[in-house]
Amino acid sequence: MQVLGNQEDILRRIIAVSSIIFFLISCSTDSQFVPLRKIPMERRKAILFVDFKNSSAGKSIKDYDGLARGIPDMVLTDFINVGMFRTIAEEDRARALSELAFQRSGLTENNGLSLGKLVGAELLLTGSFTEFAGSMSINARVINVETAESIAAARISGATNELLVPADKSLIKLASTNLLVNLDAALTEGEIEKIKKSSETKSIEAAVDNYRGEILLEKAQVLKIQEEKNHDKIKKEEIKKLEEEAREKFKSALDEDPSYSRAKNNLRRLMSLLPPSV
Repeated sequence: MQVLGNQEDILRRIIAVSSIIFFLISCSTDSQFVPLRKIPMERRKAILFVDFKNSSAGKSIKDYDGLARGIPDMVLTDFINVGMFRTIAEEDRARALSELAFQRSGLTENNGLSLGKLVGAELLLTGSFTEFAGSMSINARVINVETAESIAAARISGATNELLVPADKSLIKLASTNLLVNLDAALTEGEIEKIKKSSETKSIEAAVDNYRGEILLEKAQVLKIQEEKNHDKIKKEEIKKLEEEAREKFKSALDEDPSYSRAKNNLRRLMSLLPPSV
């Protein structure tokens, strides 16, 4: 796989650039510039993601549709693992979506900015991906919610089967580390290693099914909030159908990868909400 050169060289360059940034920050006399790691967590910027646009064509549109949710979610998980940003609670997102009257799976970038303002997010992770003939490219950006200005970007490409593996040099990890460096996170070598070693699953098929289930489950959650407000019996049937479909997706993900803890947790949480007869 070629991504502007050899993968290992890229990671070494990321570490080197981060070290230089950290050194410059440490030596800076500008008292107004504070490295992210020195800002108390409660004062760090909150970041929200919207589903990436699936720019694939033909059969790939459906085969990889779950990655519209999966790619940004996995990148954001890497952000969380190094503790540089605050995230928005799932319940707050769902409540905001119900007020805005659209599902997050259908958000555009502009609508995402509106959602970000509503939930108090200061940054928005957005982007797109394309799968074609065994190759994949990811274009990711972080946008300032208030100004709509793009403040960091990463463009990664390689073989589709290298999206998640090897865990330390996957396309996801390259996207995460590139964005963090562009956000002046001044990553230490240990933090980059932490990102590289974390992995949800090695199976793209499992990830696609799991995130299909998460999209369905979020739609159900939004409808529940609307149903509680309006006492709409029709929505109850829609909710039940969405939850049943989500259950099947989580089960399919576990068939592909029985050790996939995220899918296990999603299925366990969902089953606790469903009536015993379902």
